Amino acid sequence: MLEEEFQIPVFIHNDGNLFACGESKAGFLPWVNHKLEEQGNPKRYNNLIGITVGTGFGTGIVVNGKLLEGDNNASSETWKMRNKRHPYSFLEDTLSIHGLKRMYAEQIAMDPAKAPEPFEIYRIAKGEAEGIEQAAREAFLRYGEVLGDAISTMINIIDGVVVIGGGVAGAYPLFSGAMLDQFNSSYDLLNGKRTSRLVQKMYDLERDWSLKQFLQDDMREIELPSGTKKVR
Repeated sequence: MLEEEFQIPVFIHNDGNLFACGESKAGFLPWVNHKLEEQGNPKRYNNLIGITVGTGFGTGIVVNGKLLEGDNNASSETWKMRNKRHPYSFLEDTLSIHGLKRMYAEQIAMDPAKAPEPFEIYRIAKGEAEGIEQAAREAFLRYGEVLGDAISTMINIIDGVVVIGGGVAGAYPLFSGAMLDQFNSSYDLLNGKRTSRLVQKMYDLERDWSLKQFLQDDMREIELPSGTKKVR
């Protein structure tokens, strides 16, 4: 009906999948590859995890230019993943509007139903509105911890770039530190040793110094056993 009315292709899906599609075709992914090209770096990315943080938690995944939908059209339902802070529950209990309100309220013995909205909690954390600043900051740190844990699991499965959007993304400076701590965390093995949480090295492209490191060409040449050829 819409295609007939407007004479353009129409694609209907949930917000997480549509966000990922947009960022892979005309947003973050082409921007990343363009920046690499500008720097003379031959590396190119083809896979993207798009995450929406707002009313709830949504995800879309694009692999080699194609949206990952699954056999039952139920792929990327990551809101059902286990919650790091509350292992008996799922992500969206924390990564949501009601989650942020609860995390603020529980620190100051307030009824979560009476807690301010996330934007107001953001303003409190920034010292721009009346409220308990430390409690507001802690709420976003807990949010970032759970988010970082979830993204770490996704990255170990889908090796690609990650872009975060949605209303709560505006509070990135408040939760990104705790999120990045999860990326850089480690596992304590049963043999007493430690190993990194991720195989890859993560870069925060919102920070100029990290973007500069990311764009550097660190690909190395290795010689094949035959000794007749080198590959990158």
